[in-house]
Amino acid sequence: MTTAAVFGTGSWGTAYAMVLADAGTTVRMWGRRQEMVDQINSGCNQAYLPGVTLPGLITAAADPSEVAAGADIVVLAVPSQTLRANLGEWGSALPTDAAIVSLMKGVELGTTKRMSEVIEEVGEVDPSRIVVVSGPNLAKEIAVKQPAASVVACRDEAAAERLETGLTEKLESEVGVNIDEELAQMLVVQTTYQAASKVIAIAVLIRSPCDDSLAAA
Repeated sequence: MTTAAVFGTGSWGTAYAMVLADAGTTVRMWGRRQEMVDQINSGCNQAYLPGVTLPGLITAAADPSEVAAGADIVVLAVPSQTLRANLGEWGSALPTDAAIVSLMKGVELGTTKRMSEVIEEVGEVDPSRIVVVSGPNLAKEIAVKQPAASVVACRDEAAAERLETGLTEKLESEVGVNIDEELAQMLVVQTTYQAASKVIAIAVLIRSPCDDSLAAA
């Protein structure tokens, strides 16, 4: 059975943990605050996804090493501007052979580095293992199993394919997906992903840099 570690207990990290768990993956989540850990272990995340029941395959702990141990997939869902500090704290706990999935948007203030570049630098992660996941989607829509689309991008297709819960079948440029959340402009693509045991085809519409109507979670 595939095991995933999700670092971050916000809405997006929790929703992605649910997608993994619904596909049969055992998920361990890391939370800095014990009250959040306790909440997730009780089967909910009222702070960020009120009213949503978490799958039984999701557990949480406050010890990064415990969460990361033996994970096939590591999902990073902490706030973008805290990534460097967080990786400095527990980056050494990440398994050396796991696919490292970034759910974070934007660039690092001061360095203008993409999140994948920060992961590579601070976490000392081979770039071929870094997978970037982006919208357009909203965490609450995913959590309640509404149709949504995501883009999965990686320099190494084999690493992206490890995410067989896959939110999309189209692999885009890793650089482009990082920057897309800032530019808010995507090409039309046809994507397919599996959710709630149904294969759903989604057309991702072009939006202009001034259009926030398709803002991603």
